[in-house]
Amino acid sequence: MAEKRVLVVHAGRYGSTAEVAEAIAAELGLCGARVDLSPASDEVSLDPYEAVVVGSAIYWERPLPEATGFIERNRTVLASKRVAYFLLCLELTRSGEDADRRIEVTLDPRLGHPPRDPAKLSYWERTHLVSTILAPLLDAAPEIQPVGVGIFRGRLDYRRLRFAHFVVLKLTWWLFRRAPEGDHRNWAAIRAWASSLCPSLLPQD
Repeated sequence: MAEKRVLVVHAGRYGSTAEVAEAIAAELGLCGARVDLSPASDEVSLDPYEAVVVGSAIYWERPLPEATGFIERNRTVLASKRVAYFLLCLELTRSGEDADRRIEVTLDPRLGHPPRDPAKLSYWERTHLVSTILAPLLDAAPEIQPVGVGIFRGRLDYRRLRFAHFVVLKLTWWLFRRAPEGDHRNWAAIRAWASSLCPSLLPQD
């Protein structure tokens, strides 16, 4: 039986997303696949791969343009392969629309809070809905139907931030008590999600 190959593509700013991509790749490797890693900004041929996982950090309520750009550039090829997405963010609104029901969405159990008033979401709550942060990936190539999506809590280290990011996130914390500093990545949840992808990304012949 030929060795199956998977590409894990990642888009981030300060290394956290790349580390999560490495953990996902390691789990998929335990399924018997050969797994490669690539930044989303790189040009890479997808021809050798049976499956592709695309991940991005969330900045200003959106996946990074490198991730959406990768999907748009490769949309025709990706539509013919098995694809999964993952996102890293610090905040999430858990509401009745927690998932786009066309696809299976796994949420980090440590991520997110219910809205204060479900009948009247604040601007912050609306911009941190699952549907809001996931839409740019899905809209980049609607013909791609991912076999799964994982959304996990990320890491915030003020010492690593560019000045503009530092100022905005500090103000966010002081004004709203949102986006706390620290490494909040739930490695158990990340690895469990990656392992759960094996049957759908790498089905047995």
